[in-house]
Amino acid sequence: MLRNVMIGLSFALALSACETTEENPTPQEAGASDSHSDFDAGSDAVGEDSADAATDTVSADVENEAGLVVPEGYVLVSPAVFIMGSPEQEPGRADTETAHEVTLTRSFVMKKTEVTQGEWQSLMGYQPSYFEGCESCPVENVNWWEALAYCNALSEKEGLAPCYALEGCSEPGPDFLCDKVTTTGGGLLQCEGYRLPTEAEWEFAARAGTTTPLPQGSIEKDPSSCEVDDVLSDYGWYCGNSSDEPHPVGEKSPNAWNLSDMAGNVMEWVWDCLVPYGPEKVNDPIVNEGSGMRVLRGGSWSQAIGQCRSSARAGLDPAERDGDTGLRPVRSF
Repeated sequence: MLRNVMIGLSFALALSACETTEENPTPQEAGASDSHSDFDAGSDAVGEDSADAATDTVSADVENEAGLVVPEGYVLVSPAVFIMGSPEQEPGRADTETAHEVTLTRSFVMKKTEVTQGEWQSLMGYQPSYFEGCESCPVENVNWWEALAYCNALSEKEGLAPCYALEGCSEPGPDFLCDKVTTTGGGLLQCEGYRLPTEAEWEFAARAGTTTPLPQGSIEKDPSSCEVDDVLSDYGWYCGNSSDEPHPVGEKSPNAWNLSDMAGNVMEWVWDCLVPYGPEKVNDPIVNEGSGMRVLRGGSWSQAIGQCRSSARAGLDPAERDGDTGLRPVRSF
């Protein structure tokens, strides 16, 4: 049932699912650069000035220049420059993780935990999880289209304009699919409501100012194994400690920016299509073409140590679902 399709197997796929989606304005190609000079940098928060600067969360009473207040249960992440990908000597590294400089020019808020089964049920009215019956466990068995629909429903609940216009969708439920998505509000990074993070936003938040394989340090065991790695075991659920199932969110220590389960528990959908990185410097990369697969990040309860690294990448067809695929919303700020 669990079919985690890893990045090394994906680049020969036809240009299918990602070409049927649209991004407004024109999507940034992998390795291209877009300055987005009209973006508002926002207020002081984690990530301000450099990825090394901040080590703590931001309280819910922080607001930006437009008067937006950080939602309860979210962390505010400020613009910064960081190195995305991994060095060639990193244990467990894939050759599709080319290290390159990324500039993020917009603040965003990210949910401290993965969306839980209880949160999903309350908002969506049905339960897709394979491991159902644990309200505080992360929702899983969710496909990419469902993740977009959840973000829209969350936006509408809070009186915000949704970020996605979904077309040709089936009835809400565990077989939910759509034919097409267009971003609204001037583009993915400018829209008002909740959305999936870009792959760059996700990795920046997961690293929390670090450059090591894990946000908490280096890998101590064979990255391809399910051995008990003391560093990872303190912060994440993976095949070495999970007993073959997901666990309630937030039970492990968070990273330095108070984000829990960024390494393990369930993989998290992001917006981008799965393509190799280039070495070029990029601003606010949004990859919307190049593969029929969308990116999953963070590793999971079923995966080996190396797949929980901050730079590790996986992918799955957006219509597919698995018992270790979930989500964590963000919102531009």
